[in-house]
Amino acid sequence: MVNSSCGAAIACYTLPLLACWFYSIQSIRNVKLLLLQRFEGTSTPQQPSNTNDPATAEMAKPVKVGQWPMWSLEFAKPSIGLFIWCCFPMFGYGVIRGFSDCDQYGWFCWTVEDQSTESHLRNLLHLLSGSIVLAWLCKVPPSKPQHRALFVAVACCEFLTNKFVWKNCEEFMAHSLSTDSTFGSFDIFIAMTTMLTLLILMCEGLPSLRRCFYKLFRMTGVTVGEPNPEVHLNFRGQCHYLIYVFLVILFHGFLFIAFSDDFHMHHYWVGFIVASGCIFPTPLSRLMMLKSVMMFTDGIGVWGADAIVGKDDGGMSDGDGDYRLILCVLVILAFTVALGVNLYRNPRLKAWMSGDTKHRATDTE
Repeated sequence: MVNSSCGAAIACYTLPLLACWFYSIQSIRNVKLLLLQRFEGTSTPQQPSNTNDPATAEMAKPVKVGQWPMWSLEFAKPSIGLFIWCCFPMFGYGVIRGFSDCDQYGWFCWTVEDQSTESHLRNLLHLLSGSIVLAWLCKVPPSKPQHRALFVAVACCEFLTNKFVWKNCEEFMAHSLSTDSTFGSFDIFIAMTTMLTLLILMCEGLPSLRRCFYKLFRMTGVTVGEPNPEVHLNFRGQCHYLIYVFLVILFHGFLFIAFSDDFHMHHYWVGFIVASGCIFPTPLSRLMMLKSVMMFTDGIGVWGADAIVGKDDGGMSDGDGDYRLILCVLVILAFTVALGVNLYRNPRLKAWMSGDTKHRATDTE
């Protein structure tokens, strides 16, 4: 039986999802809702007033939409938003560790596992590399200032909501999904909620599934509007996404069969995998991604980046820890190179470095 605190935590976790479910279903039906605005990650490029400026000319280039993932380096353009996004999970980790084992402060303290200095470094590398990968796959952070502000506010709320959820429902869940785990009522609730949410956001975001549900609504007599021409993914992007989802399922199925005695699907890993599939610029997708990122952050902050295969208990060399550490370093190095390339290509920076002032907006000829 779930206690009252866990019931309140479930309500905090579920009510925003219910609102976004309603919005997504209405979006599939093509019913316009003005109360819930999208905090999307793309914006319509505006025509620059001065085409002689190489920087504005660069911004005026047409942006290809509907492709996934980004095969260019657009996601790694230096910006304050990208910097905050990459540092946000590490900041959350610092908050969790800073407010650990402080019973005198009450409800906003975390009970965490002890970590060595090497383990802290590994945890931070996992958080940084995870945020980089999600910036690439999910096209975050948003580009519009108002969307970015809403995005940050929801992220902070989800950070506190996840803390409230895991603290009050800990006795109703297993700390990892493995062959010898005993699934609690909260585990089952989270699994069913997550699966339903992913199904709805995929139906809203994938053109083929959206058309199928649109026809289903028409057949059942539900009032729907005209087909919405808006497409989040083109055919190639849709194929890439479905292939990615299939490979993720296949990979974890292989791990579960091949390492049945040593496979542990920790909450931080579940959060990262679910977040990587929330790629659509819709409220439900963005909310679920933030919930998953906070699960990823909270899981590593409390228990550490433990091994998926094997049992390392916070160590550095057991299980698959070394392989994941190598992948984290490679992701960070690749991101650093991408940032360097974007800085090298930046026309304003080139003009500033060379002292060239010919391209400033002062030519009236």
